[in-house]
Amino acid sequence: MHGKDGRCLKSFLYISIKNEIVSLHRKAKAGERYLSQLEEDVFFQNSVIDQETQLLVYYAIRSLPERERQIFELSFIEGLKISDIAVQLNVSESTVKKTKAKALDVLREKLPRDLFLFFFMLKS
Repeated sequence: MHGKDGRCLKSFLYISIKNEIVSLHRKAKAGERYLSQLEEDVFFQNSVIDQETQLLVYYAIRSLPERERQIFELSFIEGLKISDIAVQLNVSESTVKKTKAKALDVLREKLPRDLFLFFFMLKS
């Protein structure tokens, strides 16, 4: 394989390898686009689930009687201690504890078990 045949083979191999590299590059890019789209889809699905979950919790809290909701929000949303809530509302700490427990009981009934445990037991 000298001369013209050698050059032809060399050209053929060069072009074949170059085409294979281009092909692999295209496949890799297509794979990256697919994974990127998949990640976007998963992110969208998770954000929809998060929004639905937040709405469930929001409406459950909004359904509480006024005093229970007020104590619940001061405790869980604003992060106040029972003693601080009692002073702010001019009630006993015992009243705050009982009202908070009542609010949690109502929410436990209204929310799916896993959701309730996730949101409220971690903060108790």
